Amino acid sequence: MKSPSSGWVYEGLSFRIQLPSVSNCPVDTVPVYRLYNDRFAFNDSNHRFTSIFANVAVLQAEGWKYEGIAFCALNYSGG
Repeated sequence: MKSPSSGWVYEGLSFRIQLPSVSNCPVDTVPVYRLYNDRFAFNDSNHRFTSIFANVAVLQAEGWKYEGIAFCALNYSGG
């Protein structure tokens, strides 16, 4: 249960997604990496998600904390 005075707002269930198995994503999916800015004390906490691992290093250089693979997304290349 989310406490009304916690500062967090429960937004409900938006979608379902596959979780990685032992830090690996199944075939036909790509990992989506999650980073956190660690600014809870400033009432400015936030997350960033990327499916491009090179972006992880860029965000870490800006102070974001790497949290690993958040979920696996379908590998859709368009067309």
